[in-house]
Amino acid sequence: MTSLNEVRAGGKWAVARALTRLETHPDASDMLVLLDAAEQSPRGATIGLTGPPGVGKSSLCQALIAEVRARCLSIAIIAVDPSSARTKGALLGDRTRINTDPDDAQVFLRSMAACGAL
Repeated sequence: MTSLNEVRAGGKWAVARALTRLETHPDASDMLVLLDAAEQSPRGATIGLTGPPGVGKSSLCQALIAEVRARCLSIAIIAVDPSSARTKGALLGDRTRINTDPDDAQVFLRSMAACGAL
């Protein structure tokens, strides 16, 4: 089991591992405990962006990253893409249009396929 404190202390690699576990075992008791703990002690703001292709969602995310990093704050972006009913894979691949420095430990970016559930 991974605790919320372990995820927070482990940086973006720990967050990635927790998200992978959540994707593959969403009803596992340790994941439910982790989600409950995160909900009880939030440390950031959550915003949602949506819109049709080509309206600038990725460009807005890029600008948000630049602004947040200019203020020496950390940012995480989870791009939830619609999924192909046939392949269950993501269709859009938003992450490929957002340029970040992979060595910047204060930026976390992950694309996730909705797979029929949000």
